Amino acid sequence: MGVIREEGGKMHMQQNQWDEAYNELNEAFRNFQQAGNNNKAKACLKYVALSSMLGKTEINPFDAREAKVFERDTDVVAIINLRRHLQENDLNRFEKVLNDPRNGILEEPVLMTYIQPLRRRMREQVLINLTRPYDKVSISFLSEQLHITEVDVENMLLDMILAHEISAQIDQINGCVLLDSSTSMAG
Repeated sequence: MGVIREEGGKMHMQQNQWDEAYNELNEAFRNFQQAGNNNKAKACLKYVALSSMLGKTEINPFDAREAKVFERDTDVVAIINLRRHLQENDLNRFEKVLNDPRNGILEEPVLMTYIQPLRRRMREQVLINLTRPYDKVSISFLSEQLHITEVDVENMLLDMILAHEISAQIDQINGCVLLDSSTSMAG
């Protein structure tokens, strides 16, 4: 049953159905753990955490009693740290964990598939927090803070505006973003 649930969870991840992926992968994790297959259980736990981060859920899979068994494994610690840095909006530490070759994140194919969406999720969250107190922010400042090009910042802002995640206008002539603080959609 664990294999079926794991594959179903991966399928939901491919379709960006994060809640469904979380539920399926969590069940796969439990099934593998009950069967005594700790390697598969550990892999599923990492996928559960990844789907929860991408799904913007507050549920921390590492709080579960079943997950405590793996909390000292190097590669699980890396995912725990990614989640913590995401919650703390600490982009620099987040990137350090992602780029550390010792934690094995960049060697695992399923995790690698979702590294860029996870980075984008992190940057979007940091961007919302950076812009929250302002009416006007320069795109060059955001570029510097997010460690991406100004074009990438503009594209990210445009996507977020169209998705109603932020209420703003991009002023390309003056190189800034004008935020509508009275109707801010990001919370």
